[in-house]
Amino acid sequence: MRTEWRCIAGRDNTRIAETPDPHVLADLPWVVYADRPSAAADPGMSIAMRQLRLAGVAPRAVATVPTFAAVPAFIAGTDRVALVHRPLAEQTRQAHDLRVFAPPFPVSDVVQAFWWHPHRAHDRAHRWLREMLRRAAAQVAAVVPGFSLPE
Repeated sequence: MRTEWRCIAGRDNTRIAETPDPHVLADLPWVVYADRPSAAADPGMSIAMRQLRLAGVAPRAVATVPTFAAVPAFIAGTDRVALVHRPLAEQTRQAHDLRVFAPPFPVSDVVQAFWWHPHRAHDRAHRWLREMLRRAAAQVAAVVPGFSLPE
């Protein structure tokens, strides 16, 4: 499945202009999803922070959370910002009174993929699992705005 990144900030965050400036964003405190134990110890290792660093943005992480779903709650009513996948940003916009905007710097799409060793390609159980994953991804892409299937 594929989706885009979105920045989120509290709607009342006055430090972010109508057209966000990457330098201003970099100076703000960031909330980061720690996608593995090493990322909690070093937030620079998280998937979102790697995207930011590749774009030349060196943000200051002030909080790490163990799940993307927790990020919006750590943004609401603060001057913090975060980078999350678009469906989460859109789903939590109203509940947390968030401003959602495209990052003002280049980032790659979020791609979720399933990899396997070629010797498993013809294994019946593995083929069944891959088919179930394809069906689940198609169902999510059909009902959750912001997700799509790779071409």
